[in-house]
Amino acid sequence: MASISQRTGAISDKSDAREVRALIENVLADNTALRTALIATLEKIDVLTAKLNADAGVTDTNYAVNFASTLTPAALTLTA
Repeated sequence: MASISQRTGAISDKSDAREVRALIENVLADNTALRTALIATLEKIDVLTAKLNADAGVTDTNYAVNFASTLTPAALTLTA
């Protein structure tokens, strides 16, 4: 997969290339931040489900199987 630099380097107008690169890098930064926040949220859900599973009064389901363990996002494929 081509990187942002490789893709924008092929744009003949260098001013346009700089603008497109800046936009794509901002999208990458936003996606990275969102992915990081999602992973942190999923880790908190893992802690919560572990506590629910450990609670002797809650024995009807395995919460860990139903939540975060099935939601982990794939790695980012957009690269600078």
